[in-house]
Amino acid sequence: MNLSGDSVGPAAGSLHAAPRQVVVVHDDLDLPFGTVRGKVGGGTAGHNGLRSISARLGSGDYVRIRIGIGRPPEDFPGDTAAWVLMAFDEPADDVAAMLDRALVMTEAVLADGIDSAIARFHAAEPGSRARERQRHRAEPTPDATDGGAQGDAE
Repeated sequence: MNLSGDSVGPAAGSLHAAPRQVVVVHDDLDLPFGTVRGKVGGGTAGHNGLRSISARLGSGDYVRIRIGIGRPPEDFPGDTAAWVLMAFDEPADDVAAMLDRALVMTEAVLADGIDSAIARFHAAEPGSRARERQRHRAEPTPDATDGGAQGDAE
């Protein structure tokens, strides 16, 4: 992965593809687990594979499908590289659903372009944010007086 540009650069060159015609699907520490987002261009955020691709394409202005893996918890015993390389702790169904969302978004990018895919996949269903806020308000919170047992939400 760290030297992805060694394959992507020559492939794009042989196809006479401009950077914006290249689609890269990659993991992203800065997105929560399961989140899938698209964008064009940007920095590498320390991602060695993206750094390699940007160097070989001569630009960072390629299409990206970002798959959120989240950052390691504070008590994680390894470094960031160990976190990225380890197996997911999440249920297999959640991992499969995340990969399916990434596949569907990638297919949409290829069929309709990145702008259309972003509009389609980044848009929230009307009212979903309000429902999510309501759900969080209604969830029980730990009660410090009984050692962490579930208490009533305020």
